[in-house]
Amino acid sequence: MRRSLQHGPPRNEHGFALLLVLWTLVTLSLIGTALLVGSKATTEQDTAETLLATAQAQADAAIQTALYHLLAEGSAHWAADGVFHTITESDLSASVRIQIETGKINPNIAPPGLLTAMFQTAGLQTAAAQTLARMVVLWRTPPSLTQQASRQATTNLLATLGACRPPGHPIRTLDEMSEIPGMTQPLLHTLSSHLSFTQKDLPSPQSRDPFLRAVFDHMQPQHAGPSLIQGGSIPPPSVEDTTTNWTDRTLIAAARVTRSGGYNLIRQAVVVPQPGHNIPFAFLSLETIRLDQM
Repeated sequence: MRRSLQHGPPRNEHGFALLLVLWTLVTLSLIGTALLVGSKATTEQDTAETLLATAQAQADAAIQTALYHLLAEGSAHWAADGVFHTITESDLSASVRIQIETGKINPNIAPPGLLTAMFQTAGLQTAAAQTLARMVVLWRTPPSLTQQASRQATTNLLATLGACRPPGHPIRTLDEMSEIPGMTQPLLHTLSSHLSFTQKDLPSPQSRDPFLRAVFDHMQPQHAGPSLIQGGSIPPPSVEDTTTNWTDRTLIAAARVTRSGGYNLIRQAVVVPQPGHNIPFAFLSLETIRLDQM
């Protein structure tokens, strides 16, 4: 008798099928792990953003509280003297202070002589410093007033600009100042901590800032003449730390908040008073300084 032979799948096909199953399981496992890790990372990021937003909101509340005390009278009044006040409430814990913006150079109001001395102190040679100072004045001056100034000097400066034309309005940011021909990034970096685009008066020669004292030392040869805003002599001495008459000055309000999770930040607002308005202060800028990332 002839035996009937039964043929099943080859052994290597069984092994290949098992391998496919194993690789499928590994792939699904990797996908699941990636989803879990991504979900955890997203949750942690959302938590971090929530904590940061909460800290910023607390700092903003502290700034508003300080401005209220600045307007208050009697024992509730806080002077704009730069002294930190601690606010501790059920939903707020912060240190906050208000001070008059002073001790910096505003390129929008600084006379050419002061600008020249500032650029010399930052490392420019006299001729380059004088040219850049004239360029800054040209940059900030409305066209109608520019035409009334020294026509020949203005014409020569404009000729060097080619197609570029100065905007003829106050400089508002470091980025805008960087657009001035001759203003390099290293020079701007040196000047940035000594500049203000909102300060309403000239710095005092009695400034505690070593850089500003060096600026005024560069102006010593010009002391013989009277103080001329347009001519460039040293500005008249002023008291640097005035705290009583703040209603016509630019103010800096800064609040420091520390929260669990390692958040340590300063929220800084530059404001100007608006006497007689329903909203007593106008905010010019508001920035967050993360001390925990420094």
